[in-house]
Amino acid sequence: MPVKAAPISFTTDATATLTITGISPTPLPVNVFIVNAPLPSVSPPIEEVVGNATVMTDGSANGIGDPEALGIGDGFFNATSAAGMADAPPFSSAFAFSLAGGQILVDNETNDTTVTVDFLLSYTLAASATTFDAATEDVFAFSDVQLNWEPVSGTFDFFVDTAGSDDRFGDPTMVDEGFAFSVTVAPGQVGNASLQTASSGFADVIPVPAAFWLFGSALGLLGWIRRWGPRRS
Repeated sequence: MPVKAAPISFTTDATATLTITGISPTPLPVNVFIVNAPLPSVSPPIEEVVGNATVMTDGSANGIGDPEALGIGDGFFNATSAAGMADAPPFSSAFAFSLAGGQILVDNETNDTTVTVDFLLSYTLAASATTFDAATEDVFAFSDVQLNWEPVSGTFDFFVDTAGSDDRFGDPTMVDEGFAFSVTVAPGQVGNASLQTASSGFADVIPVPAAFWLFGSALGLLGWIRRWGPRRS
């Protein structure tokens, strides 16, 4: 009785917290305010699943603290995950993708005061993919965090980090980091810091096509004919 092949699988998780760690000048001018997201119109949560897979998306709806007058220690949280497996027989596949995002806006309504807001991004990324036969199996897992911030109106900086694992480099990876940055907003301008986390994975067991075996048989037959077939004198 043939031994049933073990299923291949992927798991991936991403969590990230964006927190305000400093504001200057203090006290803020009375007509300067900070508005927190996530905002559905900016980056709605996305979940997509095909086959035997699951996802989870959590973008904190109201953030942490007062969404209309944030202070030091306020911010918001995102989390995504994806998991799935494929098996043979029967031959199967699985795909999962989840995305969460949001932003913090800094609206400087003064005429003469530059406002600087300091942030800390804390995040954890994990990805693991298992496979047993690279010839017939394909699997990968990725978790990502992407930060875009506008230090001066009209210019953007970017920060991206990824943890990944697949059938070629299958070792699980883990990233646990922090990243500090500042948004400086000139009088009458708006700055922002937007954050996204994403988790994705794919697993596929590929049946060896029947034509491959026919091709192999043809090669064997051709070799037999060349060795043992009729020869011309």
